Amino acid sequence: HTVGLAQPIWNKKTNAQNLVGTMGIEAYFNKTLTGTDGYRISSVDASEYQLPNSNQVYKPAKNGNNLYLTLDSQLQSLLETRLSEVQKTYRPTSITATVEDMKTGKILATSQRPTFNPQTMKGLTKSYRDILVQDTYEPGSVFKILSFAAVVNSGNYNPNEYYRSGSVNIAGSTIHDWLTSGWGTIPFSQAFERSSNTGFVKLEQKMGAKTWKKYLRKFRIGEKTGVSLPGEQPGMISFKTPVDQAITAFGQGVTVNVMQMMQAYSSLANNGQMVKPQLVNKITDSDGNTIQGYQIKKVGTPVYSAKTRKVIVANMRKVLNKQSGTGSAYKMGNADIAVKTGTAQIANPKGGGYLKGDSNYIFSVVGIYPASKPRYCIYLTIKQPHLIGGGAEKILASIFKPMMQRIISIAKNDDVSTTVKVPNLKAKTVAQAESQTKQLGLNLVKIGSGDRISNQGVKSGEKLESGSKIFVNTSGKIICPDMTGWTYSDLHQFASLTDIKLSIKGTGTVASQSVAKGTE
Repeated sequence: HTVGLAQPIWNKKTNAQNLVGTMGIEAYFNKTLTGTDGYRISSVDASEYQLPNSNQVYKPAKNGNNLYLTLDSQLQSLLETRLSEVQKTYRPTSITATVEDMKTGKILATSQRPTFNPQTMKGLTKSYRDILVQDTYEPGSVFKILSFAAVVNSGNYNPNEYYRSGSVNIAGSTIHDWLTSGWGTIPFSQAFERSSNTGFVKLEQKMGAKTWKKYLRKFRIGEKTGVSLPGEQPGMISFKTPVDQAITAFGQGVTVNVMQMMQAYSSLANNGQMVKPQLVNKITDSDGNTIQGYQIKKVGTPVYSAKTRKVIVANMRKVLNKQSGTGSAYKMGNADIAVKTGTAQIANPKGGGYLKGDSNYIFSVVGIYPASKPRYCIYLTIKQPHLIGGGAEKILASIFKPMMQRIISIAKNDDVSTTVKVPNLKAKTVAQAESQTKQLGLNLVKIGSGDRISNQGVKSGEKLESGSKIFVNTSGKIICPDMTGWTYSDLHQFASLTDIKLSIKGTGTVASQSVAKGTE
């Protein structure tokens, strides 16, 4: 859905088929990617031979330009694998997942389910919409990052003041916490980590609707981001009554698209300054000359201060690490991450209120790394999963943890001392390749019984962390290796080189395998 489709379409004017972008970036940049036909005009005789001494006009064809995307192929590949697993196991109505470098606005990986096969077009009729930008939804408690920023920055947050949790009455309507009995009388310092709707309603009242509306405008909620994908929907804010105003503080009564949320979250890496999410790294002409390089695009002025950012991130850490926090499912040892979770009700399409039932929610999580100096962000949503064998947090964690593990690895790779460039190993003997990779600090894993390499799991020129495995394929029998301790990346390399489908359960590294080591 992001890269899109180009399809042959009949052109009546030229009486020929033209390749036209019909979805995603292919459609958005159709003019940039499309070349122009050349032509020759000359006088000919009845046999189509050119007449001597006649004038001739010739214009050569011009090739289209090239787009280089911001997507990281390894991250994207891992994300697709994880989403497919979750889709197959839990059969949700939809999933969205996006990874961004918040400093620059570069989208490093993004995908959705349902999806389709771009080669066979299977599934296309049921999943034509790009739900990352064409669908809007109520975000739920992940929106509390925005309202909390507004409360803190406007000077209306006193962490040591107490309030009564459980429920609050506004203009005759009762708003409940997710734990309807509440946690008794607690300080406002616990409202964010417990994801207390009551606490956020009271904080919104302290701030005042006028101030909150000002911050919603600064966060550009209800406005398109202008991301380079067709059909972006701006969403809306219901803000007429005190109830409307109060529920927007916890992400209801407001609709957004995924890229608007990514834009808002980018402020966490830039001391309150949002940057526009972008998918195109550079544009070159057909000769490889750069026409347009990457430029960070700031959106408006800073929404909040560096001091406010510290308070938000400290509270996101508590969501993960405190016993009372809602995000313990996403904890990864001592990894320097911070999160916010969300559970949003789904409006009844037949009108009137929200859908009932344990599965009728959009569950979500947003995580940042490193929390001490935020740069990378992962944001996941899953709508109406079949909650079999565990809650929504377990489902989302099966995507979140391997993705975050890969992000941490990429962040470490930015340190040149731990990063190596993968050499071209194709056509080399295994002995030559072993010698070369050993010098670089890479561990060669040979697949097949041959002595000459036909393919490699990571392309030459890509970067790997020193100490990583690099898989190579040779001819002959494939013997099942001992996969104990392998990472998702290792498994993906093995699967892509062998065309052997792997069924992966759990997160982290391989603990056991169903096919014994040494099996052909």
